[in-house]
Amino acid sequence: MENSSPNRNLLVVIGSIAGCSLIILCCIVTVLAGLGGFAWTSLQAPEGAEFSLDVPAEVKVGEQFEIVISIENTQLEPQNLIAISFALDYLSGVEILDSDPTFIYQDEFEILEVPIQIFTYKEMILQDEIIEIRIFAEAVEVGDYAGEIQICLNSATNCERISTRTVVTE
Repeated sequence: MENSSPNRNLLVVIGSIAGCSLIILCCIVTVLAGLGGFAWTSLQAPEGAEFSLDVPAEVKVGEQFEIVISIENTQLEPQNLIAISFALDYLSGVEILDSDPTFIYQDEFEILEVPIQIFTYKEMILQDEIIEIRIFAEAVEVGDYAGEIQICLNSATNCERISTRTVVTE
């Protein structure tokens, strides 16, 4: 005769559910750790490059000005400027008109819920070379505008992040 009772069957079911729950929890933690690793990787600054940013602290509405980004390649290998992006918080009072060298594509979208405007380039930077990207802008609305500029070398996940601020007056 088989020794089976409703309580024993209930314990087997509860144990099975607990075991499955533990496996699912482990899978979720593994996936989140992987995504965290991806996010960490995507936040890496480019190696072998020095960056500088020259932005006027204050401009008047209607005034055109330059944002100058200098990039020095300190690596033995050439590096490629892939993109420069601006947080839309900064661009809510500043309009980008053009750049030298000219960007090849422009778009707006969100990355991790942060709206940005991205300008793509195809500029090679040789060893020990310094290039300047001159971005021509116009102040369009009075206010205090701050945000992040991202300069990506070699891939869209290898970006230097620089905070900037410009006050637009009447």
